Amino acid sequence: MINGQSVYVIWKPAGCFRVWGEDAFTYLQSQVSRDLSPLRHGSDEAGVYTLWLNERGKVEGDSFILRTGVDAYLVFSYSTPAELLQHLIERHIIADEVEVDPINNLAGVTVLGGVGTVMRDVESGIRDPGYGISEGRRGRHAYDWLGEETAVEACIESLIGHTRARAIPLVEMDAGFLEWERIGAGIPLIPQDVSDRDTPFDLGLEADAVSFDKGCFLGQEVMAKLHAGGRSLKGLFGLESVSSGFNQEVADSLHKESVLLGNGARAGEVRSVVERDGKIRVLAQMKLRYSEEFQALIVGGTDFRLVPETGS
Repeated sequence: MINGQSVYVIWKPAGCFRVWGEDAFTYLQSQVSRDLSPLRHGSDEAGVYTLWLNERGKVEGDSFILRTGVDAYLVFSYSTPAELLQHLIERHIIADEVEVDPINNLAGVTVLGGVGTVMRDVESGIRDPGYGISEGRRGRHAYDWLGEETAVEACIESLIGHTRARAIPLVEMDAGFLEWERIGAGIPLIPQDVSDRDTPFDLGLEADAVSFDKGCFLGQEVMAKLHAGGRSLKGLFGLESVSSGFNQEVADSLHKESVLLGNGARAGEVRSVVERDGKIRVLAQMKLRYSEEFQALIVGGTDFRLVPETGS
């Protein structure tokens, strides 16, 4: 649980599309960094998180992909804007039998705080169709559920009933809380937290979002070379201010600031910032060679420390 309670937050995807047609699977498989075969074989109903790379292996967007029927897939992203996501999906369609339709009536609910098993009970009782994602990228142990807005309302009503029956405290939080949790877990918003120089290896995403044995895909040759070269040199980390009493103006001033070690050496750069209840969290891209010195860090003259993996 998070501070002794479970939490839910309502949101809408930044971009959402139905991709369908005789060639939909083979086309998507050639465009994204993760292997989609489990979707085609029906063995991964929770969807696949993947990246959209360019020919140089740089990260341009991200999405979840879920199978919704025969030769039909749902592609949605928390943060990649609809116009950009549509471009990434369609940019190499030439003679392929693939159609791309925008979807604007879906919403989502993210549940944090260890009630994933409850959500499975909730889903089984909802009449309207929806899509559960057991490993959402909103925070640690996040569970996402996506559906039409009326279905999301029914999902929340059922969730409240199930948690009440189990005496589990449940509260609704705002989008700022999701930012707090996301940054604390070291999870980037894409493309907002990405530079035009970043590959998955610069963001610590190669393990979660790249399949190295799936065959050809956009950026595959670069991924293979980086993979053969060994471990990543950089990663993303959530940092939290040691002291409190800060406001949003102070937090905003830290965006793109350098992260310094205690000896003044530059260890990385801030990519995202959020302020909550007077404390600040930043998402920082850090050089892994300094990892043994991450205990005491300085951003904009303020002391920071790594967010504990078990903390909220």
